[in-house]
Amino acid sequence: MEMISKWGCDGSSGQAQYKQNFNSNVSKTYQTVFMYSIVPLELRCYSDNSGNSYDIIWKNLTPSSTRFCRSIKYMFMKETIENTKLKVEDIEQQIRELNNTYVLFDEEQLEVKNTLIFSMVDGKVCNSMTGTSSQKCYI
Repeated sequence: MEMISKWGCDGSSGQAQYKQNFNSNVSKTYQTVFMYSIVPLELRCYSDNSGNSYDIIWKNLTPSSTRFCRSIKYMFMKETIENTKLKVEDIEQQIRELNNTYVLFDEEQLEVKNTLIFSMVDGKVCNSMTGTSSQKCYI
């Protein structure tokens, strides 16, 4: 089986402080947040080892809805080109190191492979990752 999911990142700034401080001496602020999210799209069951023929077991009918969207990580940091590239590379390394999941179902062991697609991005993340301007085509 294969679970297809999409993931991405985005930053937000200008958040109100409301007299909240970090407990540590590190100079951090709540005013900027950078986060990663993931959304499952489809669960496929392959009928042979060639990977060409499969049945769709489950499909997310509302992939743009927040219903299945889950946060992976929140960080209190600015969305800069360097931070975006560094953090995306970190998540991509973790994806490469993912192990398959084994599930026991009706006394049969099923193996589920995870495929994650980096597609939940806005123009600023595209610019950071491709080194281009939003006025040009990313493809």
